[in-house]
Amino acid sequence: MDNLLTDAGLIHEQAERMHVLALRESDKRKQRVMFAVAEHYYLLHDRLQELEQFEPAQNVAIFALAKP
Repeated sequence: MDNLLTDAGLIHEQAERMHVLALRESDKRKQRVMFAVAEHYYLLHDRLQELEQFEPAQNVAIFALAKP
């Protein structure tokens, strides 16, 4: 479970870095893409925090169901 929280923290940091880079980008198309990437990192961070609340066996089942 600690790994999920550690991963979530690292992903949140990456989202913040991408957001800052997007703010500095002058090309509007690239900026939109960077904001979209940052948003996906934020969503992944939130999802990992949600999964941290479940028991380890539940996480396996949830990940198995989430595979495309």
